[in-house]
Amino acid sequence: MTSILSCQNVTLTLDRALIVEGLDFSAQKQELIGLVGPNGAGKSTLVRALAGVLAPAKGRIFLNDKDVYQTRLRERARTLSYLPQQPDVHWDMSIETVIALGRFAYGETTKLSSEGKSAIDGAISKMDLEDLRHRRASTLSGGEQARMHMARTLASGAPLIIADEPVTALDPKYQLSVMSALHEHTCHGGTCIVAIHDLRLARQFCTRIMVLSEQSLVLDGTPDDILETDVLADIYSLNADDMALFTN
Repeated sequence: MTSILSCQNVTLTLDRALIVEGLDFSAQKQELIGLVGPNGAGKSTLVRALAGVLAPAKGRIFLNDKDVYQTRLRERARTLSYLPQQPDVHWDMSIETVIALGRFAYGETTKLSSEGKSAIDGAISKMDLEDLRHRRASTLSGGEQARMHMARTLASGAPLIIADEPVTALDPKYQLSVMSALHEHTCHGGTCIVAIHDLRLARQFCTRIMVLSEQSLVLDGTPDDILETDVLADIYSLNADDMALFTN
C-alpha cells in the first residue's frame, strides 16, 4: 500500500538542539494517528516538519512519494492541510471569508465553485459556526477561533490533515466535534496526524498512537496496546494508578 506520508531516518533540530532523531514511519489512508508525549518531547516540531514548514537536519519526508520540500506549494496544499497550534487572527474579515482561505489552492478564495461552497458550508456546519459565519474573526473568543481554524482546515478538502493540538482551547462539546470531524475525514478515505494531550480522546478516536520521548519515537501501535503499557507511565513520570486517571 502506498503511504500518503512517510519519514526516512528523519532528525530534527532547533537552534542546534536535538529534538527528534532517526524517525521512521509511514501514514496510510484511513488512519487517525495521535501523536502524544510529555511537554518538550518534540511533537510540535515534528508536526511542523511533516507539514513542510521545518526542514529536517537529516533524512527525508515524502508526500505521496515526493519530497515534501520539493513539492510545489499549490500541489502540497491540495494534498496536505496544516493546522498549527494557536494560530493568530490578524484579519479584519468575516469567519466565512477566513474559512474560504482554505480553498486558495484551487484559486477559489474570492469566487467559489459549487464544490468549494459545499466544502465551506459543510465545514461551518461541522464546527457549529452557522450563527457566527458573518461575525468578524477578530471578535471571536479563543474557542470560537479554534473552531474557525478547524473549519478552514476541513474546507481545504485535502486528503491529509496535520493538526497541532486542535482541541486544547475547546470545551468538551467542541473537543468531541473536532475529533468526530477528523474521524469522519478518515472514514471517507482521508488521513489525520494530530498532536494531542488528552489520552482519553486519543483512545476513543485514534486508530494508532505514536509516543515521542527522549528525542525518539518510543511507542507506535493501537490505542489499547499503547495506553495499557507500563512504559507510558514511566514516560510521563506517573505511577500506574495515576496514569489510569488519564487513559480510562
